[in-house]
Amino acid sequence: MEAAKAYVVRLLYRARPTASKPQILQRLEQFAPDMAPLDGDRKEGLLVFVRSDVPYEKAQWIATPSPLDEASCDEAWTEGLEQAWNWPEAPTIVSECKYEITVADLRAIDLPPARRLQMIQQVVAAILHSAPCDAIYWTASRSFVSPTEFLEVVDSLDANPWLAPGAIQIRQFRVVEYEDGAGADSHDALLDSVGLGTLGLPDVQCHFRGIDAQQVVPLLYHAACTLFETGRVAAGDAVAGIRPGQLWRHRGEMSLAPPRRTVIDIAPSGGYKAGIRD
Repeated sequence: MEAAKAYVVRLLYRARPTASKPQILQRLEQFAPDMAPLDGDRKEGLLVFVRSDVPYEKAQWIATPSPLDEASCDEAWTEGLEQAWNWPEAPTIVSECKYEITVADLRAIDLPPARRLQMIQQVVAAILHSAPCDAIYWTASRSFVSPTEFLEVVDSLDANPWLAPGAIQIRQFRVVEYEDGAGADSHDALLDSVGLGTLGLPDVQCHFRGIDAQQVVPLLYHAACTLFETGRVAAGDAVAGIRPGQLWRHRGEMSLAPPRRTVIDIAPSGGYKAGIRD
């Protein structure tokens, strides 16, 4: 799977933010001493930063303040608010935001996924220390995150950046009918991850019935984290199920939920598998 050309994070504000370039740079240099402003101006100018260390020397990280563009609040944005299970205050707070700072990496596509994620997280953290925001929207994972929750953990996860809020979201869907009319009376559930595809890794999904979704969430989250860490879900072609001794087989296929992408589908055993796929 090809990584996205830019990894984008949107910092949302109720009031117009004022970001200090010296403060941001000072924070970034604590994490990466080779960090420098692209324009050479440490006091003013564009918020564009570069690193000289291999393999970062071609990458850039840019922060752009602007009024919040309502036209950019698309279906993924709406879905993120609907899926904000871990932050129920998100819809209210986000509706009050009028400004944003868009943070993006450029020419960073060749970085290893974990390094690329860790770098954008540190840039976001540096900006938040200078200009605290009210909400964060991670476009890669279509998720809204509390800035407080993010800052509380980001510096303790250097070795495992995928554990930080916003890196991975596990979405939950109720499937009530199939396109060809089959299974119209069924009430299957679909869980999937979002957040890995932007970094060139496959997301995971599980389509099932007869199981409490909350039992499956940890399994899917663990599988997504394993992909970040090793590039594989398991050593073989199955992962441990939700009960001792269970093996749930997996394979690559197209996602059932948008965005359309190749995912690793984990099929439950013991009659819990759903859908009309083979």
